[in-house]
Amino acid sequence: MCEKGDEVIIPTPTWTTYIEQVKLSGAKPVLVRLPKPFKLEAKNIIPYITAKTKVIEINSPSNPTGAVVEKNELGKLADICVKKGIFIISDEIYEKIIFGKKFYSIASLSEKIKRLTITINGFSKAYAMTGWRVGYAAGPVEIIEVMTRLQGQTTTNTSSISQKAAVAALRDSKQDVINMVREYKKRRDFVTKALSSIKALNGIKPDGTFYYFIDIRNLFNGKYSTSSEWSYELLTKYKVVVVPGEAFEAPGFIRISFTANLSDLKEGLKRIKKFVEYD
Repeated sequence: MCEKGDEVIIPTPTWTTYIEQVKLSGAKPVLVRLPKPFKLEAKNIIPYITAKTKVIEINSPSNPTGAVVEKNELGKLADICVKKGIFIISDEIYEKIIFGKKFYSIASLSEKIKRLTITINGFSKAYAMTGWRVGYAAGPVEIIEVMTRLQGQTTTNTSSISQKAAVAALRDSKQDVINMVREYKKRRDFVTKALSSIKALNGIKPDGTFYYFIDIRNLFNGKYSTSSEWSYELLTKYKVVVVPGEAFEAPGFIRISFTANLSDLKEGLKRIKKFVEYD
């Protein structure tokens, strides 16, 4: 889809693999820093569109922020892309892990934007099948055919056992997914309450995924100057692992996951509170 001279717009914070994939194609990643609470709006993108823009990448619900793009904003973005002939790559891997909102796929909004959209998804998140390595893409036939040829000469194929497991997940796991998301919501709400008692941290309550994105810039008082430094000290002293925001083009933040059981979450947040308030 892209070659040298093309530009790909990527809203940040983001999963930084996207950036490196763009570089591999020879194209230029154009990073658009979203303001808190990091919910993508079409107006954020418009100033960065040029004659060289080939693709806009979106990820909703988002890793690392958990933000979900609203339907009306997807519509505005679709209108822009149709008018200018810009492709959308929509990573929807977390579509089923969403709390109190309805998920919308941008390709579903009209036939015109569907012809310009490559939808990426998989089984790792919704069906907790990370190790099975099953993913898929949907889009215009001519693009998918080329993707298939490239895939066939790199990773070759997904194992037959994994394919059978994926079919079973699609057919038989609807209630399991509902139960899992319900449990994630309980954990998200627990983390929200726990973070509210740590005054120096500003968490952004996620609408989806199983991540919490936290602003720690209030702690940069001379002792620490980066999220990486703070995260390393937390790991060294209290044995709690978080991902520093630099990994997502968002210095000054950390990402925590609430996939751990509630007991471990309680202990981890207890240690974070102690680190923040007493170290």
